[in-house]
Formats: sequence, C-alpha cells, structure tokens
Amino acid sequence: GDDADRRGLYTFWKRSAPYATFAIFDAPSRELACTRRPRTDTPLQALATLNDPVFVECATALARRMEAEGGSTPESRVRYGFRLCTGRFPEPAEAAVLVDLADLDRVASVLLNLDETLTRD
Repeated sequence: GDDADRRGLYTFWKRSAPYATFAIFDAPSRELACTRRPRTDTPLQALATLNDPVFVECATALARRMEAEGGSTPESRVRYGFRLCTGRFPEPAEAAVLVDLADLDRVASVLLNLDETLTRD
C-alpha cells in the first residue's frame, strides 16, 4: 500500500509484542535512554537480511540502482554496488566471486549481508 516505503522509524511498536526485526538487531528497550548499542552478529540477523521482505526489497532496489548507475558491464556494476555498500572498491578476488553469481538481485543481497556492510568499526 501507500505505507510500503516508510522507514522503520515509523513502525508501530507494542510493548507486549515488539517488532521482531528490532529485537533481532538489538534495538534497545524504550524505557531507558540508550547511549550505546551492543555490536552483535548472529545467525538470526543473517537469516533476517536474507529472507525478511523488507531486506529483500532493499536488495532489489540496490540491484536496480547498480543496473541503472553502475555501467554496462557486470564487473562495473559489481564494483559500483560494492563501493556503495562498503565504502571501498572490491579486491579482484572479491569482485570475481560476485560476478560469478550473475544475477544482480543475488549480488545485492550478498552485498547487504556482508559483515563489512552491517557493522561499523
């Protein structure tokens, strides 16, 4: 519907039944102020980024952007998407693995699921 592209900030939050994705990604309780969130990397987070409809839609949007703005070759599109997600260009071996995946939707899903994308140092 019209609310499909609204940010998670506007997600209705029930105290008795919190939004599951927020809990998986360690969202703080709303009872107290939170100055720093713990940095975790769990299998549930990986499953969410690969299967949750919100993340699948994000991967599709990234793939369309890579296709539209990343050039005309698979290699240039992979380099562009990798740079968008990680802030650096891929090493030749990394790029080769991603190009072999062929489908841009699949490549975008992998890029969004990288530890380097999900966690900041």
